[in-house]
Amino acid sequence: MIALHYIEEGAPFPPVDTALDEPNGLLAFGGDLSPARLFSAYSQGIFPWFSDDEPLLWWSPDPRAIIELDNFAASKSLKKLARKQKYTVTLNYAFDRVIEACSSTPRKNPNTGELNSETWITDDMIGAYRQLNGLGLAHSVEVWDGETLVGGLYGVGIGKVYCGESMFHRESNTSKLAMMALVEHMKSHDMAFIDCQLPTDHLTSLGANVLSRENFIEKLENNNHTLTEDGRLSEDYLNRWKPRVITLYRPHCPACKACKSVRIPVNAYTPSRSQKRLLKANQGFRVQLVSETKSTYYPLYERYITERHADGSMYPPSRTQFDNFVLCDWMTTHYLEAYDGDKLIAVAVTDIVDANEHMGALSALYTFFDPDYSSASLGTWMILMQIEEARRLGHHYVYLGYYVEGCQKMSYKHKFLPFEQFSDNEWHLFSKNSKIPT
Repeated sequence: MIALHYIEEGAPFPPVDTALDEPNGLLAFGGDLSPARLFSAYSQGIFPWFSDDEPLLWWSPDPRAIIELDNFAASKSLKKLARKQKYTVTLNYAFDRVIEACSSTPRKNPNTGELNSETWITDDMIGAYRQLNGLGLAHSVEVWDGETLVGGLYGVGIGKVYCGESMFHRESNTSKLAMMALVEHMKSHDMAFIDCQLPTDHLTSLGANVLSRENFIEKLENNNHTLTEDGRLSEDYLNRWKPRVITLYRPHCPACKACKSVRIPVNAYTPSRSQKRLLKANQGFRVQLVSETKSTYYPLYERYITERHADGSMYPPSRTQFDNFVLCDWMTTHYLEAYDGDKLIAVAVTDIVDANEHMGALSALYTFFDPDYSSASLGTWMILMQIEEARRLGHHYVYLGYYVEGCQKMSYKHKFLPFEQFSDNEWHLFSKNSKIPT
């Protein structure tokens, strides 16, 4: 008979070095699946794993498998699949559908290697991780073939670490494509590594390596910066996990650090001559910031994608794609609307981050507009309007996502110097006369 620690309600976890050697990593039983308990567990390198007929079991195995972002191994066929852009890959669009799909996929027992059709992702687990997703701590990557979900993964974000839980595929290589997209996204946001829990042949083929539990815990603690001092999700954490399309047009280069997050310090920003002319030309339009979508948004979005981006990964547009893109369950998304008289001509989807702090900002997500108004340069103008709106609200920045020097799709961001670029774990200011490093 083994002696296993029982966790009473409200009690902390025992030290991870007290976990059993056989079965490997079994640490304790009991407790609950509350968000606070799960957050505490993942922050300490502990995760739940149990079946319907078992008590709630907690694990911290030794050794531990992780994927260092620069070591992710994409096969030639996976790189070719990404270049084809056959699929659309998204972040946090359909968490519920991903976890349901994962729960119906047969899994191997990590200790015996046997395939088991009885899922360990129980109804209680699904409910708990949905709740964690609603709080902004659990995240999914989705792979779409049109409106059909064909692959994906989900896990928990702890600071700069992604703790993977499960993945699935319904078409060849789509779960690997989701992992590749996750790696690219994490690289572009200066994150650290993916926790894979236990080593498997599949994970090893993707570049996973093993390290001792002690070393894993040390790496986790060094990258665990999730909350502010008053217990809220930090600005950087929120920015990392905003719902978005993950575009895989960037080459998968292990040593590449070309993607740099940028933000405009609004109080230091002065429009260029051409932007001043644009502001004057469009002064007859009016804007307003709202926090609820309107029925007029989707027809405008559909026209915009169809007429201006029919060659892109978001074509053809769909209502499901639109709803998943512009709505967010765990924070309030805002919409800066532009009108010509009573006619809606543009919408900028934006988040307000750290509204009550000295670093408050707007985070520009996406703008769509009436193609008939192309001559009004509404894309540029709506960024200028977000700068003005940030000033009006007393915020300090407008975030523009990330920037890659020489990338045509991102070249418009160079029009908004001075901006700050995030590299080497700090923000650097670049003026109109600065050379921006690549």
